[in-house]
Amino acid sequence: MKAITISSAYVRQTLDGAKALGYDLKKLLHECKIPLQVLTEDRSRVEAAQYFRLVNKLTLLLNDEAMGLLGKPQRIGVSAMMCNAVINCPSTGEAYERSVEYANLLENGFHHRLTLDDNLVTHEIARRSTDAVINAYIVETTLMSFHRFHSWLANERMPIVQVTLDYPATDYPEEYQFLFFGAAVLFNQPRNTIVYQRNAFDLPNCQSYQSLQAYMERAPMNLFETRVSDKQVAMNVRNLIEVSLKEKKELPEIEVVAAHLNMHSQTLRRALKKEGTVFQDIKTQTRRDIAIHLLNQKRLSIEEIAAKVAFSEPSAFIRAFKSWTGLTPLTYRKG
Repeated sequence: MKAITISSAYVRQTLDGAKALGYDLKKLLHECKIPLQVLTEDRSRVEAAQYFRLVNKLTLLLNDEAMGLLGKPQRIGVSAMMCNAVINCPSTGEAYERSVEYANLLENGFHHRLTLDDNLVTHEIARRSTDAVINAYIVETTLMSFHRFHSWLANERMPIVQVTLDYPATDYPEEYQFLFFGAAVLFNQPRNTIVYQRNAFDLPNCQSYQSLQAYMERAPMNLFETRVSDKQVAMNVRNLIEVSLKEKKELPEIEVVAAHLNMHSQTLRRALKKEGTVFQDIKTQTRRDIAIHLLNQKRLSIEEIAAKVAFSEPSAFIRAFKSWTGLTPLTYRKG
């Protein structure tokens, strides 16, 4: 089912550029079939497909891949040109270095700097001026985009050591599990950086011009997708919970999930803790995201959805959904 949802706070930051330019945010949300509650309810969430519609709409409307969030527009096609400029590099490291050089030619919002030593590579994005970068969203998605694209080149996720950000903690902490795959994220730091293991830059480039065309056709969805790997225990756990809910309408216990992953439950707990999460949180998030997905389909009743996410009583589901999103299921569905 892959029912991933995104925080309303993140959606609001995505809209900041359009808001500054005077666009009607309610009209934009309505056209993308996103409930208006995202503008006021911090716990509200939207499905990934809805969010991608919004990103695409804003990009086309503003003719700006940065959606008005940088000092000047980043014209449509800039990212595609960068991808084409690096696709023939033999290694991920060479491609990354060329991408940084290309990004600095734009002189838009950030100055990029790579620092390499024996064990680590640090990619820093420094603000060119105080008003060149509107919010945290564009900082985080810039770092994320570099990581996702070059991981795609290698056909292997480049391990992140840590991420540092020069602003206070945001009000969407849960999103970082997916943005940076459970890596440590430190706030109120002197610089905005993403730090890799040095050997990640030795990975070969496994892609071609042909595969790049297919990759670009799926943008921006491909940047937000979380590819399952044996190194991402939390995503494997989530997938097993999704399967259990879909096939059995049951929530599996941690012992059952651990057995599927060929490990002891205590080993699984430790692995999840290392990725910055716990089993109960993954269960709750999976139920919530599937419920939101089913509500958006508008085919099933509230009672049927409650059963599909393993609630024996609709009233218990309604209470839980309101605690997750600040809205009742019916209010959410009405938008």
